[in-house]
Amino acid sequence: MQFDRDTNFYAILQVDEAASGSVIRAAHQVLLELYMDDRPRRALVEEAYKVLSHPTQRKQYDAFRDGVRGRGDDEQPEITVLCPVCESANVLNPLKDNRAAACGICRAKLAKDLIGKPIRKQAKKNMLAIFKKRYAGMSKQYRSSLVFGLIFLTVAVIGTGTFFGFKSRWNLDNVRIEMRQPGQAGGQSAALAQAPKGPVVPVSPGQRQADALASIKRDGWAVGQRYEVTGPAGKQVVVEATKAGAGGIRLYFQGGRLTSMEGM
Repeated sequence: MQFDRDTNFYAILQVDEAASGSVIRAAHQVLLELYMDDRPRRALVEEAYKVLSHPTQRKQYDAFRDGVRGRGDDEQPEITVLCPVCESANVLNPLKDNRAAACGICRAKLAKDLIGKPIRKQAKKNMLAIFKKRYAGMSKQYRSSLVFGLIFLTVAVIGTGTFFGFKSRWNLDNVRIEMRQPGQAGGQSAALAQAPKGPVVPVSPGQRQADALASIKRDGWAVGQRYEVTGPAGKQVVVEATKAGAGGIRLYFQGGRLTSMEGM
């Protein structure tokens, strides 16, 4: 294999002549990343690595260099690698000073970027700030979702009309309700009798249809027309009742239970 006396493969890879194979492979990988957009220099790096990574070709190349030095020829100057950012020639050797830089970057660039040991603590601080900022935004989204979810649930409960025994529609403009315990005798209490408007109806929310109708009959109400209606809460049975001197009422039953009531 023919070699060019003007080309120094060790200088191209920025390694010592006694460098091991692992050091040469590491230099090859680092320089390929460094010269990713520089095809001529990448070609030189590939050529140097092809020779120095092959034991036989490396021996031939070392013998060729020894012969060149034996004839008294001047040493070829090492290739100066410029920083790709600031174009400075003050480039660190990535293998001899690998604790300071992960690739061939000058010290001016090293002081600004998050690479290497000198600013490792600063890199951790920056990553921590990114972590806090990212997850703070996520927690804010979760809190917003929870709030809107509770609002939606509240609206849904109110709209359905029935949830865990609580009733959402009781038109009390013209009706007063007398709440009684099971087995309690009918009749108006003194407080309810003094109420300003509306008849007293001896029924309870959630009371069974048969019990509610029997209770109002005992109180002097005459049960009249019955029919079904379909509303937001579903299908309901409507029972109309009248009483002399008290007017009329409509009782709404769903699932056999009293859900709402209004005056006629």
